[in-house]
Amino acid sequence: MRIDLLERLPERSRGMFTSVATQVRLAAGEHLIRRGERGGDIYRVIEGELEVVDSRSHPPVILDVIPKGGMVGEISWLENHQRSADVRAPDGAVVQRWEKRVLDRLLSEEPLLAAAFYRAMATTLAERLRTTSSQVATAERHREPGDDHTGRELARRCAARLLEVEPLLRRDRVQARAEVSTTLHALAQELFEALHGLHEAESTAVGRSVATEMHPYLVRSHLGELAMDPGESSSIACLLHVDIGHAQGDGPLGELLDEWLLGLRSSRAIRERRAELCNRVLENLPAEPPVRMMVVGSSSPAFLQTLIEDLGRVGGELIVVDDRRESLDLLQHKLGSRPRNVRLRLEQRDPWELMNGRARIPHNPLHMVVLDGQLDHLPEQLAGRLLTWATQHLLPGGVLLASSLGPSPDDAIFRYLLDWPLVRRGPPMLTHLLTEAGLAEVQIHEEPGTGVGQVAMGVRHP
Repeated sequence: MRIDLLERLPERSRGMFTSVATQVRLAAGEHLIRRGERGGDIYRVIEGELEVVDSRSHPPVILDVIPKGGMVGEISWLENHQRSADVRAPDGAVVQRWEKRVLDRLLSEEPLLAAAFYRAMATTLAERLRTTSSQVATAERHREPGDDHTGRELARRCAARLLEVEPLLRRDRVQARAEVSTTLHALAQELFEALHGLHEAESTAVGRSVATEMHPYLVRSHLGELAMDPGESSSIACLLHVDIGHAQGDGPLGELLDEWLLGLRSSRAIRERRAELCNRVLENLPAEPPVRMMVVGSSSPAFLQTLIEDLGRVGGELIVVDDRRESLDLLQHKLGSRPRNVRLRLEQRDPWELMNGRARIPHNPLHMVVLDGQLDHLPEQLAGRLLTWATQHLLPGGVLLASSLGPSPDDAIFRYLLDWPLVRRGPPMLTHLLTEAGLAEVQIHEEPGTGVGQVAMGVRHP
């Protein structure tokens, strides 16, 4: 059963949202969306139903049916991607249409509506993903022999090799480690090549088939176990484990799998970019106290301890903002002693409420704002809002620093095998985002170890 996105909006927000919609009538068999078109507009069914169709096969395959109240086009609107399938009205339909330019303008002018809308959309998409995952799992249990495809075959070859390697662990761990590493690197490379040129729906199908076959092995690694935990603190635990970098697992094979995952370029970048971030903080600290600094979203006690020590060179105040109580409690427990000239404030605040003015943190204008990994989880529009909000809290000449991840061939491992999708941006996109937020003298620094970790820096206009 689909939950109508409009039902998740407060009454006032619902009225504002529907006021900018237009109505489209479709005849029987008429297409609303064609595969390959540039996405942008969002649609909601108010009469009849729509079919999502893969027309490349003969006969065409109906991938989904969208009933009254259902939405289509949200993903293409968020990511500005091409449409991945055809959408048609089998018996005729009436739909509401939100043009991208109109909706974008409304959300930019009405921050409270934007907050409610994005929350409703996130909840709706999360429920849809859970339903899809459940359907995939059910299909796997009941699939017929010969139902294999590219992803499943890749994973089966890898699993068969790991099964052969496991007895070797008792005789020669060094050789077994080399065999495991070679086998998993081959899987990663073959998966990367298999996904090249595919549309999103096709990539997801291949990636999930690999994840399904590899699941019994991946959960033996500690990172795999943490990443596949549905609990809210899963991402915090994953980041802490990657940050520490100490391999653990269920038995020797689980430990070697964990060692390989922690050695991936993106895992190393998550660890090593913080050193680059600390270097840039130290380089840009004002010489005159008191220095006022804010860090948004850090679950690493070691990273914050370093910042506290750096701030202790001149003295000042450090504000740490996170919406997760467990993250702040961990920091309070793990942080060691601090210089007497440093005041530490831990603030539990929802970034959405802060960005939209529904909550605030009393403080004087800041010399520096540090966004620790926040851009890894935000699409372009939300990343721009966060950067703009942070810039507005800087003194003229104040510095904003944000860590980020660049593109990497191991993205499919994180996205599909670990179910831990991370947003990747290259220097041109980061530069654009910081410039649009009102920052000047923008620089993008790559951490030297992997080239995947990045630190973006900009200065507020005087």
